[in-house]
Amino acid sequence: MGVQAEKEHAKSDSVEKGIVKLIRSHKIRNLVMGAAAESRYFREMTEIKSRKAKFVHKEADISCQIRFICNGLLIHTRSSSRLSYF
Repeated sequence: MGVQAEKEHAKSDSVEKGIVKLIRSHKIRNLVMGAAAESRYFREMTEIKSRKAKFVHKEADISCQIRFICNGLLIHTRSSSRLSYF
């Protein structure tokens, strides 16, 4: 099983703003991203630690489901909604 992916380049003031911009412009419905740096991972981790991940969680369009992972484990899922700002 696999997923087809492409590289995309975007100019932005910050990585997190660029991710949010790409979600909106490409109408991304599913995203997987890191929840914390590997050095900050601990076995019982259940919340997002990364500043970038927290920003994307808060600012990304509500139609995009986001799965946050760390060390290959699912840490948190932000569910999507059928409502959209597109």
